[in-house]
Amino acid sequence: AVVPDDAIWVANQDDASISVVDADGHERDVVELPHASRPFGIVVSAHLGKAFVSLQALGEVVEIDLETLRIERTVQVGPSVAGLALDARSSRLYVSRFISADDGGEVAEIETKKLEVTRRFRLPLDAGPDTEASARGVPNYLRSVVPSPDGARLWVPAKKDNISRGSARDGLPLTFETSVRTIVAFLDPTSGEEVIE
Repeated sequence: AVVPDDAIWVANQDDASISVVDADGHERDVVELPHASRPFGIVVSAHLGKAFVSLQALGEVVEIDLETLRIERTVQVGPSVAGLALDARSSRLYVSRFISADDGGEVAEIETKKLEVTRRFRLPLDAGPDTEASARGVPNYLRSVVPSPDGARLWVPAKKDNISRGSARDGLPLTFETSVRTIVAFLDPTSGEEVIE
């Protein structure tokens, strides 16, 4: 993530830290995070003067002050938090769950003023059918959420794993067309519903 003074913040998963690098590539500062927390996503709000970082191993998002480089607040979101995105007003933070539950994928919405989870968007299991052009499956490996410029849609790229098919599931063999597919889901942030397009 690029901060207002043009420094770049880089998440170091193995070291549980953030490197603050200047435009010439020299490390300027290090932000220490909780041990073994596996930071993943970083998003910066110049308006708020804050950075938000997802900690995959802890299922948390932390708020860091851009001036002091200190963690100010923490919110528990859920397992495998990954990608982060802010709306245009920096009032809502969207957090993707990387590894989904069997019943569907998830994107959490956090209100930045109180730093609390206000809603959870569900990306349900697709019941099919399995054809050459479609397949059943659960949206999985949600890495990022991208709000549209007008704020009317959230774009969520993922893959869809067919956990409903197989010799131990429904007796049908997995095929090239029915095992894994790439998808882009669209969410409506006003209603909290998935948009079918």
